[in-house]
Amino acid sequence: MPLMSTRTRRAFPVAVIALVLASLSCEQEPAGPSHTPLPLLNVYCPVPSSSSVQCTASLTYDLPSSGSSGDVTARATWTIVQPGVGQFTAPGSLVPVARGEATLETSYGGYRHSGPTFLLDPSQTARYLYFGPFSVFETDAKTGIGGVVIQIMSGYRTGATCVTNAGGFCSIDRLLTYEEFTATASKPGYLTTTFNRTASPPLGTAIPFPSVLLQRN
Repeated sequence: MPLMSTRTRRAFPVAVIALVLASLSCEQEPAGPSHTPLPLLNVYCPVPSSSSVQCTASLTYDLPSSGSSGDVTARATWTIVQPGVGQFTAPGSLVPVARGEATLETSYGGYRHSGPTFLLDPSQTARYLYFGPFSVFETDAKTGIGGVVIQIMSGYRTGATCVTNAGGFCSIDRLLTYEEFTATASKPGYLTTTFNRTASPPLGTAIPFPSVLLQRN
């Protein structure tokens, strides 16, 4: 049997190593934990143009390519937390019975959605009630001030208050949208500031109010 040449003896181990590495590269890595698509029940109510409220419900998934999405308004169950204020005459169609706040509760297929909230009145256009985010800073407009008391002084939520956190933020819920109101920002060591704001209806995310700047005494 002819002896293997020096060149062949050197090349053989290299070829074997390359073959082993190639086979390892073809092995599939263990699959990570799979994500189970989560159905989301969404409720949309356009800004009312009359005393009644018209809403739609849809089922979507957090992974767009998973499951079927679509309108479920007719198949959903519609109720309100305050039944004496209004009633649903058809799926998604809320009609006022008396003046008062009405928070929607919608359910479908074991999924629930709470909100939005409206101020109903048989003689007036229904109005969204929505929260307002406040922010209070030093006069440098960068340093938040904690412990500031925001108090509504006029309008639908007169008397409502919130206290800012360490970053200078707080919020007050159930503000009447499209209504201008007066509020104050006060804290010992600072001059009390009076300001006016107007709450906006929900448009995906809350629109922050312009920041309030407090001046030290």
